[in-house]
Amino acid sequence: MKPEWRRFAPIGLYIAILSGLISFALYFVNRNVDLPLQISLGLVVIGLGAFMILDPDRIRMAFSGRQARYGSNAFVLVLATFGILVVVNYIVYQNPKRWDLTEDRLNSLAPETIEILKALEEPVHAIAFFVNTTSQANFEQARDMLRAFQLFGDGIFDYEFIDPYVDIAAASAANLSTEQSMVLQLGERQAIVLQMGDRQEQISSATEQEIARGLYRLLSANEEDENVYFLTGHGERSLDQQTEVSYSLVGLALETKDYVVDSLDLVSRREIPEDADMIVIAGPQIPMTEAEVVELKEFMDSGGALVVLEDPILDTFIGDSVDPLADYLLEDWGVILGKDIIVDISTEYYTWAVADTETYANHAIIQKMLEGVTLFFPRARSVQIGDQVENVNWQVLVSTAPFDEYASWAESNLEGLASENPSPDEGEDILGSVPLAGVGENTLTGARLVVIGDSDFASNTYYMIQMNGDFLINAVDWAAEQEDLISISPGTRTERFLLPPLPNITRIIFLAAVVVVPGAVVVGGGVVWFLRRRQG
Repeated sequence: MKPEWRRFAPIGLYIAILSGLISFALYFVNRNVDLPLQISLGLVVIGLGAFMILDPDRIRMAFSGRQARYGSNAFVLVLATFGILVVVNYIVYQNPKRWDLTEDRLNSLAPETIEILKALEEPVHAIAFFVNTTSQANFEQARDMLRAFQLFGDGIFDYEFIDPYVDIAAASAANLSTEQSMVLQLGERQAIVLQMGDRQEQISSATEQEIARGLYRLLSANEEDENVYFLTGHGERSLDQQTEVSYSLVGLALETKDYVVDSLDLVSRREIPEDADMIVIAGPQIPMTEAEVVELKEFMDSGGALVVLEDPILDTFIGDSVDPLADYLLEDWGVILGKDIIVDISTEYYTWAVADTETYANHAIIQKMLEGVTLFFPRARSVQIGDQVENVNWQVLVSTAPFDEYASWAESNLEGLASENPSPDEGEDILGSVPLAGVGENTLTGARLVVIGDSDFASNTYYMIQMNGDFLINAVDWAAEQEDLISISPGTRTERFLLPPLPNITRIIFLAAVVVVPGAVVVGGGVVWFLRRRQG
């Protein structure tokens, strides 16, 4: 090689080093051996080759002499260390072990959850549908929780993440329910499908409680499905019609959760089927007959379940007629269906009632909803509790906002409601926090009752708004005793607080850190320099 060409050899080396750094950065960011990375790696090879061709003497010297021997010894030591690390990592990877060193055991699954994982007889595959706009915190939380289930599952539980807007076929194959599709459109933007064999369960949040309950439902797949009958014959919401006011989305959601849904006309049939587990009365427009209510009472006395959604009488043909169903609810459960309509002047239309999240009860129906999401009732009546009935435990689920008694009230003067500026009448109307829904349980018979002062909120028109649909589906779950298949208490984090030091202590710390310690180093260096100068 001509000597004058040798001076260009370092350029090849610089190109190789720069290309190597760029290659590392490209792979670190994209985690993919794409075309730019391939070009960058090619420049590394070209640069090194140019360096070796333009300056072969330097390469020859590097592989001969004492320096080369020392270098080869160092290379052998590095290679041996690297080999040891590879072997150790392989052994650890093949025999994973996890230690939770947190004081509150926040990174461990509950013993009940581990028992469920041990009881799984078939592998479970979890598909987490997250769109690309999901917050990083939500994604990492879901990933960590699913990874914990995979670790404790010991090979019987695995998972994958899919963007349903990218992999449309996978989302379609998972048969996402209407509820799950709604969740994907909300801020959470996630839905998780648990698959075991030919069965699947859908959950909307990656919490330990929800995943464990989903697994438990998969384990309980062989149990008989719950039979839910929707009462008809009084102008109730239809399950079959695909109209804005029907309940077809409710029926679809219940069937997705393995409920057997059917209609029941007590006027013609005159008896409740023996296989009925629950009766739903959704927005009757005319009163039920005495005979029907007698059948209903016998059903509840035998431990049945009932969900009642009653619209304001202003929106029905009941008027001042005798209402045997309302009388039954009052006499046997102490529930008062208000002859009123809730006015909420904090909303765009004053007959819209919004359930304030601060009023949410600590109940299974509420706990299964997304935290901080309100409920919306287009036209609702109050649901109050009167005199306490023996063996009945009653709990108000949600109410309107309590912070201002004149922000919402239950207006009893229905004729004067057309006013553009309605106002409450003290002593006649319920002012302030107005109860919208409640639940009761008879401790003697085991019967369960849910009463909601509106049926519009779960119709096809409003089902997808906020968490309206979830609220009704959760109410059905609770009435069917499916709300809490497993009770898991989440880990509690110990709160720790760092109290700031007093101003004098702060100044001392600043003085020591900024002045004393650096000053001592400078002074020590100066002394060493001065002594060496004197000696030399």
